Amino acid sequence: GSSSAVNFNFGLVYRVRELLVGLSATQITESLFGFGQSRISASRHYYLYSRYQIDLGTSSSIQPSFLLKTDLASTQFELNLRYILMNTYWAGVSYRHEDAVCFMMGVDVLKKYRIGCAYDMTISDLANYSQGSIEFVLAVLINRVSYRQFSPVGSPDF
Repeated sequence: GSSSAVNFNFGLVYRVRELLVGLSATQITESLFGFGQSRISASRHYYLYSRYQIDLGTSSSIQPSFLLKTDLASTQFELNLRYILMNTYWAGVSYRHEDAVCFMMGVDVLKKYRIGCAYDMTISDLANYSQGSIEFVLAVLINRVSYRQFSPVGSPDF
């Protein structure tokens, strides 16, 4: 049979004007899950994220950001750059160290929904076996005010 376990995640976000810095940990309890005869351990992961908003005038801005992920056995980082037009349309590119280059674009509809698409192009040795991946996102934005202010909804990519 299957089993259940308690797990905790924790994060902090600090924002000063256009700079946002976040630190979080997931799978804090490193719970053991059972599925039939299999046992899977959820290992703890740590994340450091930072983003800076640069106003270009004429209703546009760019957001450089980075994400550092580690489980203390291996570490991965991403560098991102997103262009935002009229607080509604956006497009960007992301580089995941020795793994992938990602192209993304999207639109916010009625300041309540975010629709986006991203293509991860594999650049590691897996490129011989993978044509990359496509991700579609439909998000509901809760209490969203603008790209110039932090919203608790969303991910680094979107």
